[in-house]
Amino acid sequence: MSDSLVVVAHRRGQLHRANLEALTAATELTAAGIAVAVIGDGDNDVTSQLTRDPVDRILELTGTGLHTGYRTLRGLVKITQAVDPAHIVFPHTSVGLEYAPALATRLDRPLLTDITGISDQTTVHREHHDGTEEATLTAPEESVLTVRPGRWGRATGHSDPPVETVTVSAGDDPTPRRLGIQRVTPTPDVLDTSVVVGIGRGVLVSETVSEAMAVADALDAAVGGTRPAVAAGAVDMTAPIGSYGVTPAADVYIALGISGSPRHVAGLSRVETIVAVADDPAVPMLRIADHGIVGDLGTLLPALAAQFGAD
Repeated sequence: MSDSLVVVAHRRGQLHRANLEALTAATELTAAGIAVAVIGDGDNDVTSQLTRDPVDRILELTGTGLHTGYRTLRGLVKITQAVDPAHIVFPHTSVGLEYAPALATRLDRPLLTDITGISDQTTVHREHHDGTEEATLTAPEESVLTVRPGRWGRATGHSDPPVETVTVSAGDDPTPRRLGIQRVTPTPDVLDTSVVVGIGRGVLVSETVSEAMAVADALDAAVGGTRPAVAAGAVDMTAPIGSYGVTPAADVYIALGISGSPRHVAGLSRVETIVAVADDPAVPMLRIADHGIVGDLGTLLPALAAQFGAD
């Protein structure tokens, strides 16, 4: 087992010096050898540029569709499983910033970024405030790190490591999933209607999105909401309400399952009347609202839709 795995990326057969500096940084994290994972575009052979001491193993990712990030990520997972490294090191470049967080998440490993110094196998450093301050961090075993270019010299020396290929294909791709939240019929524009229904995390957690939409349909209201609701697909990406989105000038705003964060409330300054419907009596939105209803959303929302529809 190699103690460290360094991920390097080439572009048409050219290795940026940051990759060779990452090899040097990795030597300060390990008492054993270093394995190198090679990713990049084209069929260029770059392994001859990586025969540097103390590299003892080179694994080259091959296959079709490696321009797609998820397929390269799955290949890196396969390489990590084959090497079983204590640390995974990326240069702090655009490639490192793309794959290091994703790989750390997939492998459930700690992530430490923009490392500027290494004291030993468990102690690393990172500069802050333009280099005027330095933080000392513990690098747990089985962590993922990115190291800042320009802080280490390029690896030198010579080794003769074996070169292996790791192939990924369409068969390694995840099965596509259809999201459970889906909007079929567009609602009126949030900025051009008298009644707006807001959807928040409480609606997502209670799985009452369709019931919330029924409330909006009964009132012929526009649908907006919080950023989590937008991210989940329950609210159109043009209709987040708050300092990060739009500020409606509605006569009535009905907040469904919204806690009332300051950034969301900032978008309600032009609303005449706020009605909050929540399942938690302690949420700030109930203190801000002109009218409040507390109860189970799965029970309240169908009742409101029925009442508004009857009226």
